[in-house]
Amino acid sequence: MKRRVVSLIVLVAIISVLAGKWQYDNRLSAIAADAHERLSGGETEASDSSASEENQETGDEDTAGQDGQNEAEEETAYDLTELADVPESVPSLFESQVAEAIEEERPVSILAFGSRALSDYDETGVTPWPELLQDGLADHYGEGLFEVSVHSHGNMSSSQVAAEGLHEEAAASGADIFLIEPFIWNDNGDWFIEDTIYNLERMLDAVIGENPEAVIALMPSQPRGMYQAPNYIANQIVPFGDYADESSHVYLNHWENWPSVESEELQDYLEGVLPSQAGHDAWSEYVLAWLTGENE
Repeated sequence: MKRRVVSLIVLVAIISVLAGKWQYDNRLSAIAADAHERLSGGETEASDSSASEENQETGDEDTAGQDGQNEAEEETAYDLTELADVPESVPSLFESQVAEAIEEERPVSILAFGSRALSDYDETGVTPWPELLQDGLADHYGEGLFEVSVHSHGNMSSSQVAAEGLHEEAAASGADIFLIEPFIWNDNGDWFIEDTIYNLERMLDAVIGENPEAVIALMPSQPRGMYQAPNYIANQIVPFGDYADESSHVYLNHWENWPSVESEELQDYLEGVLPSQAGHDAWSEYVLAWLTGENE
């Protein structure tokens, strides 16, 4: 009799474990579907694959046209010392900032403000995306028109940054364009997204107070795989995206330029929890496309 009772208990336990796993897997699948739709647009990977195939098929044509393209880029490169008007490719959103900088004969100041994801924090030899952005802007507009600086605050939480007034230092920089990554990954596991947004709004108040004409762009932290960090995606990134979309600021969802959070390929874009070189490249390319008007 005791053996039967024990066997029954074991059977019930096994069924409970299996049922729990089934529910958990279903929940992850639902989160993945929602995140894929809301964060990646659902078509990025297919478009990238198609573009890759087309590039292979037309390789000779691309090579033949490369010299002409390089000549065109040289013709549209701008020398700040000779520039009288705003370049045509400057997006209208910050045309006035560029015009003012040209009139004052100074570069347009861009400040990237955020966590260790803005730097080579672990000294692995990567070129961080703000540096890549500076190079990309110079290639597109010519040397001197834009200047990118970085305030990277390591693994500090948004609460620590706000408490120490580090956002006030950023606000005092007088930048024309602010790129803000509000420490979402650093807050992950310790703070709710409501806390992160509260601290972000303190930062925004300081920036706007000092720089009422500045353009502000909000960005999520780096992606993580769906099965490595489902709560990070569902409880922090998605709500942050909703907040940013409804705000009066620009939302630069650079996740659209990364592999899907469900894809194994995403791991090639990360080194631990931070962007690898491929990740920095993807991040930089997305921001550069915005600054050059390619994704308006």
